[in-house]
Amino acid sequence: MNEKLLAVLRWLPTPEKFRVELIDGEIIVTPPALGAHEYDVSALTGQFFRNCEGINVMGGLGLITSRGHVIPDLTVATDDAYGEEEEWFTPEHVLLVVEVSSKSPQHRDVDAKLHGYAGAGIPLYLTVDRKAKTITLYSEPKGDAYLVKLEYPFGHKVPLPAPFGFELDTSKLR
Repeated sequence: MNEKLLAVLRWLPTPEKFRVELIDGEIIVTPPALGAHEYDVSALTGQFFRNCEGINVMGGLGLITSRGHVIPDLTVATDDAYGEEEEWFTPEHVLLVVEVSSKSPQHRDVDAKLHGYAGAGIPLYLTVDRKAKTITLYSEPKGDAYLVKLEYPFGHKVPLPAPFGFELDTSKLR
């Protein structure tokens, strides 16, 4: 990754709660999410906490992937995964990442994140498309792609494989 761009990313003055990522050599600045977006993130977060022991569910965690430095909406990792002093983390302890879209047109970083997460070997990638009202689970990363893609409409239960072993309830997603 371009070290000069990473240095700019670190010191770039941004308004509070804006997300700054470095994807494919481009600095991407995303404004704070709206209430419905955060409601969906919270609805998913609660399910992981209620159904899983020994995991850490985090929002705003910076990850290093094969396509750059990204910040998923939600990161689920082993409980002992990360120290306190790091700014960007390698994803070897990450079990699943979640991205919740806005209702606006897809951003240009969607494909890069998909390929970056697969390239980093993150076992599961879950996307919530609020416009299409679908949730998609990607699994079995190989190279920079996921071999399995399962899509469900809102309202259905999404079976999560090991180490989770529970069905994610999507009935309350907005």
